Amino acid sequence: MKTENITSHEYETIVAIERTCSGISLLGCSFIIITFLTTTAFRKPINRLVFYASIGNLFTNFGTFISRSTLSDPDGPFCQFQAFLIQMFLPADAYWTLAMACNVMFTFFFHFDLVELRQLEKWYVLMCYGIPFIPAFVFFFVHNRQDGDMYGSAISWCWIDTKWSWWRIWSFYAPAWLAIAITMIIYGVAGKKIYDKRQELHRANERASPDPPQPKPRQETSTSPQAKILPTTHDPPQASATTPARPGPPRSRPNKKANAALWAYAKVSLLFFLALMITWIPSTANLCFGGGLAAAGLLECGDLYPDEFGCLSGVLDGVEETGGFV
Repeated sequence: MKTENITSHEYETIVAIERTCSGISLLGCSFIIITFLTTTAFRKPINRLVFYASIGNLFTNFGTFISRSTLSDPDGPFCQFQAFLIQMFLPADAYWTLAMACNVMFTFFFHFDLVELRQLEKWYVLMCYGIPFIPAFVFFFVHNRQDGDMYGSAISWCWIDTKWSWWRIWSFYAPAWLAIAITMIIYGVAGKKIYDKRQELHRANERASPDPPQPKPRQETSTSPQAKILPTTHDPPQASATTPARPGPPRSRPNKKANAALWAYAKVSLLFFLALMITWIPSTANLCFGGGLAAAGLLECGDLYPDEFGCLSGVLDGVEETGGFV
């Protein structure tokens, strides 16, 4: 149905869903931030990236919690501010997921250690927040007589106005999906390497034979001093001494611990990527089915995107902390 045919009751339902999920998401983001700041053991490479992403999620959820309250004055400062928050911080999650994939790539293929990974974080922050900041800031000043300001009503909240909807594709969806596509390629290549590595370890374990049988103790003979002093017609008795055999060199075992850590790192990063896909597909589908039309269900699914990711981030990080992932 057309957007103008959406009833006031359906709008109220959308607002209720947005604010409820935004509140849940804020709790998830708060859990991540508080745990990171108060628990030293939690400050691992993957968790630091999630921490940086959660800061952006706080601003996103603040913007979605406002919901339609600013639409009464689309040219006002509050509407413009809400649009800026959504334009800048909402696509940042896709970039942070790419950053996690880059860490997996650098770890598996270039053998980066923790120090080298941490040195990359400043570039990740610059990429994930600097890239979306440029269009988000420039759009404050975009205006023409026919369509008015670029920031305005986007039905569910203030964002890029529906009259400028094509700019949503070029400035929001296209860069985000490009990041997602690169992430998919990285995980595909890394996944093959992980599979080959695990198969190699499996074959190495099968080739490993049990401990070889211990050799019989070697008998060494020595003539008793008394035998030399006492005359006898018999052969002198010989005292025997048992010399224990030297243990053989320990068997070499595959370094399972390091490979398990790499696999755990990749597994957590992949979970975040799947969470991103689950939440981005409805939002993109809403745009593809748009062009003046909008299904209320798709609108609600698209609006749930930032909130779902924040909530899933909190749950996954809680599992990671208790389960001992990398």
